[in-house]
Amino acid sequence: MAAAAQIGRGTFYLHFLDKYDLLEKVIDEGLNETVDKFHPHTYFVDGKVSFDRITGFVQTMFRHFKRNDRFFRAMFF
Repeated sequence: MAAAAQIGRGTFYLHFLDKYDLLEKVIDEGLNETVDKFHPHTYFVDGKVSFDRITGFVQTMFRHFKRNDRFFRAMFF
């Protein structure tokens, strides 16, 4: 794993306890980045759902999924 990342084992263990710690941090970071894009209160105008805002959110999420496709493929397949 360290060789694939082109770092030494010592460097790896400075940042992570083991490969499971790395996996947990990658999952947490990926999911947190996704959740941070979700802001339901911004989809309403005067108490009603704004079609434009929902459309913008969906487009943002699809772009996010496309940019992070390797992460989501690993998570879902």
